[in-house]
Amino acid sequence: MVANGGAGLTLTISDAENTGSKTKPSSFKSLKSRYNFMFGPAYLQKNEIKAPSDTGTTFDLANFEKINDPTTTAAIDIAFYLNDRNEVSLYFSPFESRDRGSFTNPVSFAGQTFPANTQIYSDWLLYDLRARWLYNLTPASPWNVKLGAALAYQYIEASLATASGSLFTEVTDDILLPFVSTIVGYQINPKWSVGIEAEGIYLSEDSALNASVFLNYRISDRWDFTAGYTYYVRNIDTSELNNHVIYSIPYLGVAYSWL
Repeated sequence: MVANGGAGLTLTISDAENTGSKTKPSSFKSLKSRYNFMFGPAYLQKNEIKAPSDTGTTFDLANFEKINDPTTTAAIDIAFYLNDRNEVSLYFSPFESRDRGSFTNPVSFAGQTFPANTQIYSDWLLYDLRARWLYNLTPASPWNVKLGAALAYQYIEASLATASGSLFTEVTDDILLPFVSTIVGYQINPKWSVGIEAEGIYLSEDSALNASVFLNYRISDRWDFTAGYTYYVRNIDTSELNNHVIYSIPYLGVAYSWL
């Protein structure tokens, strides 16, 4: 819904199988698939950029005015449960930040030199898409311990422009990275569960980490809600650019499951 000065989201939840009867609590163990939509504010802690990575000047967008920080961010996770031990999923998380500021010293970026003490507009975009496989080590236990692997595709755009429009340049890059995935959770009772999860990789030049702690409440066989906090860090070095990003993201998740 749209109103003056803003917008809102209305969510209606129903469970046809439980209409007229008490909601039957159950665990996540018998699901066929699950769609989880997560949203929340993303607080920028660091966004260092250097392009090209060998001759450019390193600057940090976190030192700009942060006119739209925190930014609203969202992610989706679609999981398919093949059996009680194996699952595959697709995860997509976009980030975007537009800001303005100035440099105390001249900055060389993507073939252009931006002068000091001049208002600069920045635009930064990151798409993070992952295909994941997880293996459940404890299918018949209140503990939920999963290990697996993922392949991450990340696409980035970064641009700078002077306020007058006399200078503008943009750099784009993409990369494929193998990730290691792990989840450790505990089912407190049929409705409540807690857990931590981490996914990432550390290589000689590239590293990434997506670590979360969460509390989940399941209101029916099909619907559940999650409240959590994610620490997102990414440090990528290619011939086109070097980008070191850190975000702190509290989030809420709304999920629907197919049994």
